[in-house]
Amino acid sequence: MNIEHAQSDVAPHLTLSFGIAACVPCEESSPDRLILLADEALYKAKRQGRNRISV
Repeated sequence: MNIEHAQSDVAPHLTLSFGIAACVPCEESSPDRLILLADEALYKAKRQGRNRISV
């Protein structure tokens, strides 16, 4: 979409990175664990560069 981001010192347009996690609920699973996995995936995507999705 090339959305302008004039205030950025890094890129002239808006970029997005996402971390995605999924699980099948069971007795041992927890929302905190799912959030942790999604957070780890987000930071992996950010390390790989702009406009990334990591699972």
